[in-house]
Amino acid sequence: MEISYDWVKSTPVAIIEENELPSWKSPQQLVDAVKASGADFVRYPAIRWAVHTFGKSQYLPKYPELGERDLFGEVLDAMHSAGIKVMAYCHFGVVHCTAAEKHPEFLATEYDGTPIPWGGQPTHLRSCMRNDKFLEAMYGAIGELCRNYDFEALYLDGPTWYGDCSCEYCKRAYFEKSGKVMPEKLSFADGSQQILNQVRDDSCREVLRRVRKITPEKLPLMFNMTLEFLPTHRTGAPELTNENAFGGNTTEIHRPGSIWDTLMTLRLGDALNGVSLGYLPPGPYETLRNFAMAEIEVVNGAYLMHGATPMVCAMTTYLNDTTNAPLLSKEVVKHRNSAKIYHEAENIKHIALIYPRYSFEAADETQHKIMERTFHGTHTALLQSHRHFGAFFDTQITSERLAGYKAIAIPGGATLPDDKLEIVMDYVRNGGSLYVSGKFSAPADFLGVTNIKDRPYEPCRGREYRETGSRYGYSLVPEAYFKMKDQKLFSASHLLPVSDAVVGVPYMNRTLEYKISEALPGAEVLADLYLPAGGAFGEDLSFPYGTPPGIVLNRYGKGKVLWCAADIGLHYEARRLAESRNVLAALFDMLTGEFFVKVNAPAGVVMNATASKDGKEFYLHLLNYCGVMQECGCSVECIIPLHDIELEIPENFSVTCVSNGNALANRNGKAVIPELGVFETLVLRKNK
Repeated sequence: MEISYDWVKSTPVAIIEENELPSWKSPQQLVDAVKASGADFVRYPAIRWAVHTFGKSQYLPKYPELGERDLFGEVLDAMHSAGIKVMAYCHFGVVHCTAAEKHPEFLATEYDGTPIPWGGQPTHLRSCMRNDKFLEAMYGAIGELCRNYDFEALYLDGPTWYGDCSCEYCKRAYFEKSGKVMPEKLSFADGSQQILNQVRDDSCREVLRRVRKITPEKLPLMFNMTLEFLPTHRTGAPELTNENAFGGNTTEIHRPGSIWDTLMTLRLGDALNGVSLGYLPPGPYETLRNFAMAEIEVVNGAYLMHGATPMVCAMTTYLNDTTNAPLLSKEVVKHRNSAKIYHEAENIKHIALIYPRYSFEAADETQHKIMERTFHGTHTALLQSHRHFGAFFDTQITSERLAGYKAIAIPGGATLPDDKLEIVMDYVRNGGSLYVSGKFSAPADFLGVTNIKDRPYEPCRGREYRETGSRYGYSLVPEAYFKMKDQKLFSASHLLPVSDAVVGVPYMNRTLEYKISEALPGAEVLADLYLPAGGAFGEDLSFPYGTPPGIVLNRYGKGKVLWCAADIGLHYEARRLAESRNVLAALFDMLTGEFFVKVNAPAGVVMNATASKDGKEFYLHLLNYCGVMQECGCSVECIIPLHDIELEIPENFSVTCVSNGNALANRNGKAVIPELGVFETLVLRKNK
């Protein structure tokens, strides 16, 4: 009989963090708190920081304050008696001082053997995911836990690297991987950091493989992950680590945070093809008070529209205050009550935005932030222009995965391994479309441009730009524009800024890149790269680098490649110009044709579309983030309702609102939503 873990997706989880010194007298208090939140699944620590809370273990010490008490067993029994499922929590990356005193051999070390503290806390030290003694102790304790207790799921907080480690195990693994001795200082420039990152990736995958092997098959296994690139590779490459798991925590939100960051990790989390867990409401973990704020509805709406599962944090608060319980429980039950719509539906393939994981490893440290901004800016521009897309990692590229997408986008001058590049080229050759920019690793006849060079750095006259350089006018290097040849792409003006150097704005000053190239015969130049110089005292501008191509459309086989000399997404991340967003949307429309549903709404309305497994229903999810689009460290207090939102849909579709069951009239392919509060899902069905 095939085992399914899909029930986890529609089962919200309540988080209980306290274990060493619990602030509750009886587990029944925890049961009442979980029920107040609306959840019927709880995550409780069994192993945390290499100490445990259950009966006895021959591998790890227990929290010293617990004595003979079986705290995990008490909580498990109380929850099961109340019909609440339990997910056992095991932290995998830190060693508590109690364990460190008994097992100093568990610790991560500096190059000279000095143990490394964690989080600035003298009571906690880092462990190493290559340390055989630490790993065997953890595997042994997890095995004991699984044999002696009947819980419903297992969650690893990790396997987590919190930074570089130079212990004897890491040095040995480094040598085995590269044939070289690990240097005392690692660097992307000499490739040593990449080697240790590969060691980390291998280690995380091996940990999940071993844990999966020692746990019952019926038990869903999940882990905490970091989806974006980090030099530490904290959880390896999670999309690869997940091969032996069923997903995990993708949005560890701590108030205040950016909803746009959350939406990005949710789209990437959906690529795991398992459960995507996320905090609700956003942290940090207040312990005496909670708040009934609009952010609960906003963040939960983001989870619903992406099929993600909320983890309510933290239940300790509910021992003292249940202020937000009515609002929170109302949001939580939506996951169970509408599982068919939110957790069983499948994504509709249209545009695929691909996260260039390989490119980060090929880049140096100075490029990492630029590459992050490029992906994030492209992602946000597509969201705010209401273009439908999914996201996944270039490590996941296969012919099967690309099949069905009308276009794929790999921003930021990505570098792909030969086998992945061949798959992408074959996808285009057979009729697909591709959006790329800069020095994308592909042959010239594929891109339609040749001789791609970095932007010129000479002549460049320091701080002389605009009125600050009145003698010379515009500098040759900092400012660049796309000069549109086709007004359908950009009707507001013929120039679109793509690279600038603005006085007093350090994060933009001379960091936005563009490339100089030549278009091949037969390729269509949609925009020139406009590089002005001079202009002082009203003189005409000069163009010492001519007019190299800015946007090029190339036919390759049956498909199309759209190449940009400067990445529009990078500039959008810096400036949030509506014109940039509109041009990017127009370029994708050129590659794909319009999606079957069009949303005419402000940029703060986020959309996602899914379909029932039988293809008879389509679900259009709309999240209203208008009125709080500033990202200034504020939590979400208020959402401004919108009225008369127009949808363009096929004439033969009916439209029904999930929130109230009301049908919307479809008049000649247009329907109007009278009012959009925080979140709404529309069910679209073809008329018979």
